[in-house]
Amino acid sequence: MPFIVKPFVIKYMNDSDSRCKGCKSKIGSGSLVLGYVADLGADKRVRCQTSWFHYRCFWTLCVYKNHLRGVDPDTLHEIVFGINGLSKADKFNFQNEASSPPAAKRRRTGKSSESGIVAAKDVGSVENGDYEVNENVFDLSDLVCVTVYKHQTNVYVSIREFFLLRGSNIAKPSKRGIALNKLQWRELCSIQNGIEAATKIMAAREQKSKETKTKGRDPAALGEGEREEEEEEPGQILFSLSWKRRVSVYQLQEEVVVDIREYSEDRTFQRSTKGVALTRNQWTKLREETPNIEALVQRMGL
Repeated sequence: MPFIVKPFVIKYMNDSDSRCKGCKSKIGSGSLVLGYVADLGADKRVRCQTSWFHYRCFWTLCVYKNHLRGVDPDTLHEIVFGINGLSKADKFNFQNEASSPPAAKRRRTGKSSESGIVAAKDVGSVENGDYEVNENVFDLSDLVCVTVYKHQTNVYVSIREFFLLRGSNIAKPSKRGIALNKLQWRELCSIQNGIEAATKIMAAREQKSKETKTKGRDPAALGEGEREEEEEEPGQILFSLSWKRRVSVYQLQEEVVVDIREYSEDRTFQRSTKGVALTRNQWTKLREETPNIEALVQRMGL
């Protein structure tokens, strides 16, 4: 079984010596606590350091509280260890609390209390030495990674943004991303060539647009046939993974994006927040890692 240190843990405290990182008071034995886990690496004498909070203090005083806001139950199991050890009432309350949206950010002057959080846009790839991943995590660069995990009897392939906890340079999964079940993963594998062709079409279209601008041609001066050809070109190319999940390939500014996402049925298949947008380089890396990911899927399914 692959070893994954989840970034958060919830449990009933089994000692009376620990102190809450938020209010600084002692945590009584048996109290429900939430904590974040800094993974120091397998080569360290103590692999993990956990910062504990009273359950209520976490939601008000922890700088990482919004990482557990607006999270569905499936994703919660992926990023929080210990949920199955809770009583039914505490499990229900935790899932209900986590499903509520993040608190609105207030403008502040000076240094932010969340300055220790490093997000994907702030760091480079593993090759640049800015962060590390566990041996079972497939890095797609710029803190977007793939993990394979098992929940109950089901195997999932999770494509997700990662982040760095304070005190650790080993990246951990965030709430932003999507977990594909085995059938959806296999469907993604089967349509990879079509998606790759779509990225080339979008890239060629962007190149053509650049050449037109470079030549200084006014779109109004284009011939009727040229205008019709441009108008007929779709803004995105769609592929289906399941009833609610799709892959869309589109152009964002000058970048080709491969977006793997769940769509909400509430508003005629409106895009939901559950998904991940890959750059073309990240998509290429995912294709390269597909055989290794599939091998792990098969091994975990035994």
